[in-house]
Amino acid sequence: MDDDRAVDDPTPEDCERGLAKAREIAGKIVRGEGDPLKLADGIYWAGYLNGGFAYRDGEPVCPQLNEIAGEMVQLTAWPHVAPDRVEAEREAAAEIREVAAAFLKGHASGRDNG
Repeated sequence: MDDDRAVDDPTPEDCERGLAKAREIAGKIVRGEGDPLKLADGIYWAGYLNGGFAYRDGEPVCPQLNEIAGEMVQLTAWPHVAPDRVEAEREAAAEIREVAAAFLKGHASGRDNG
């Protein structure tokens, strides 16, 4: 099955397909075309299904896809455990828009991680 191959041993084409899907969804986030948390989850799945979490020799095979998919899954996960879920979702949505905009501009992340 292609999904299994892409996850386990992605080709450059798999990586690019995942990045193209991530860019498409990031554009929707930036344009406000839907729920940012659900769309961010779509970026995670684009990464997962296209090798974004596959590693070779300790390094991600698709580093850009790994970074954006990993960042989006973190942003969508933390509101589920936050004491004030509504506020956490609002903050996550704003951060997701920032990260999506930075990704579309070619920056690794919209967040300042040091």
